[in-house]
Order: sequence, then C-alpha cells, then structure tokens
Amino acid sequence: MATSSINHVHFFIAILCIAFLLTPGHGLPPGKDCVPRDPCSEQQCADDCLKMGYPPGKSTCSQKDQCCCD
Repeated sequence: MATSSINHVHFFIAILCIAFLLTPGHGLPPGKDCVPRDPCSEQQCADDCLKMGYPPGKSTCSQKDQCCCD
C-alpha cells in the first residue's frame, strides 16, 4: 500500500513539473523584445528589461526611440 501511494505522489510531482515547464512566462524570455520609449534612457531601459526577466546588461536604446531587451 505504501509503495502505491509513493508512486502516485511521484507521478503527481512529475505532472506538476511538466506543466510548469510548458507554462509561458517561465525562464528567460526568448529572442528580443522592444518597447517604445520616447525618449529612451539607458537606465530606464535597463530597469524595464530587468522587470521583464532579462539579465542585467542586455538592454539597449535603439535609434527608433525603443528600448530593446536581448
């Protein structure tokens, strides 16, 4: 009986892990995101990228008044 319940617990945990990995928004964002900023300041852009989950140093202001996170 104990073996059966342990197997059910492991199965439940495995399903939760798979669901977590398949849920959008977890981990690093893929690709490059750009948001309009007029004017674009390097500090504000860096703060915005950190809030979106990008690591520090991955933000740039483009010539089109956009903050891009990579």
